[in-house]
Amino acid sequence: MYVPIIEKYQKNLKKIEFPERFNHEESINYNSDWEYTKTLSSYHFDMSRPEKEGDYYDVIGHFVGEWQEETARAIKSSFPAPCRDRKWPILDGIVPTLQLEMNDEEGWGYDPRHAQTNAVKTKYMIEHCPQIMKMVNYFELEDLTFKFMCQMPGQSFRLHIDKMQHRYPSDVWRVIRLEIALFDWYPGQFWQYGNTFHKQWRRGEVTTFDWVNIPHATGNAGMWPRPFIQLTGLRTKITDEILSESSRSQEFII
Repeated sequence: MYVPIIEKYQKNLKKIEFPERFNHEESINYNSDWEYTKTLSSYHFDMSRPEKEGDYYDVIGHFVGEWQEETARAIKSSFPAPCRDRKWPILDGIVPTLQLEMNDEEGWGYDPRHAQTNAVKTKYMIEHCPQIMKMVNYFELEDLTFKFMCQMPGQSFRLHIDKMQHRYPSDVWRVIRLEIALFDWYPGQFWQYGNTFHKQWRRGEVTTFDWVNIPHATGNAGMWPRPFIQLTGLRTKITDEILSESSRSQEFII
């Protein structure tokens, strides 16, 4: 099936062949996660080049439903989650680049106690939010993982490039990452994709992006929480059908 968004992103892909059990082994030769991930990216890193929505990220539609009460409960149950406290394994129970991420934070002047975002302690909380779970399962991703993330005022997630090639090294674009906004945008909140700032989202909005290549960051310099659900998984036939019909005006009814 022809999926315009994926085809567009694939054109940016650097020609790298990954072994079947790829686990970022080359990162051992680097002291910086930023410098390592730049070697996997085809991004131009030219700060003067203009960019816009549709170049490296896209809004694919928005959910219609009621999840305010569930979101409020999740925010109340969330807690600060510094980078160094991450427990998410890359492969075989290890995170080979976690030390490199901490090196970047320390080298860039971050307080080691800095919490980039809030998260819920376990999936149990979100799994007992039926409306949110309808959104989580809507795209029928395989090998699905999801996270509730809520940046509180003053929190930010440093500039970085994702590294999920290990999840399907033979065809990295089987892997897709989706972000679902649970609240409307408020001034001071942002996503940065390369040289573009995404803002003014509405509750339920769903975005995807060229995770292989694009440097991105998030922040909340405003007055209100910034809650999102992040989905990561392998595209299926149903996922591609949804993506093929996607647009800013597309509604996903739950």
